[in-house]
Amino acid sequence: MRYAALRIHAQRLAPQVLAKAFRGELVEQDPQDEPASVLLQRLTASQSTKTSASRGRPRAQAKPQPLAPDRPPTDWASLPDGAWVAPADPDGHATTVWITAVLRAWGAPMPERTARLATLLCQQPHLLTPALPAAQASLWSRLVGDAAAPLPTQVTRLQPASNHPWGRAFQGMRMRGDLVEAGTGDDVTWALGPGAAAIATAGWPDGRAGFVVAHLRAHGLASVLPALAPAEQAFVDARAA
Repeated sequence: MRYAALRIHAQRLAPQVLAKAFRGELVEQDPQDEPASVLLQRLTASQSTKTSASRGRPRAQAKPQPLAPDRPPTDWASLPDGAWVAPADPDGHATTVWITAVLRAWGAPMPERTARLATLLCQQPHLLTPALPAAQASLWSRLVGDAAAPLPTQVTRLQPASNHPWGRAFQGMRMRGDLVEAGTGDDVTWALGPGAAAIATAGWPDGRAGFVVAHLRAHGLASVLPALAPAEQAFVDARAA
């Protein structure tokens, strides 16, 4: 009987000790301490405020890929001859790579006309050569190779506005979310979507795109556009693929 009575007393003792501890009765109370009841009320009110703010916060909207990671400046003059020679691409399968490389080099939502012109110059580097100062034209030609040389007069220019590989690449990137188009009219911009992270552009795509973007940033579209053929100018000014 005594054992049972002690056991019951022990079971009651733990809750009583805990209650005293919470009331601050086990040690001498610091007069500067606030009562536990006040502390609990303050914590409850704080938690309630956080919950309400969380419920009222709008969901984050999907954003374009963010900007290209910072890259160290490239000493183009130190690159070997032909560093940016691209393999033959008669079917235009590399168009997606060129668009991606240009937008990465720009590093922010890019005006559509600028993106179109930059991609065209990467694909057809001979169009940029006449617009460059002599030293830069020599460097561009050395790195790009024969593709930077002016076309012979008997060679027919590519008609970019009716270039089907371009249209397929552009529409495919939009459908997959690799390319995000925003704005209207003259304010349309292009940016890379999350899926574009898987598109490899290291080497000749990034090399040409970086050079072209640097020129357009420094000298603007007007340094190149007037010398282009009407079909090429129409491609830059187009509002559809």
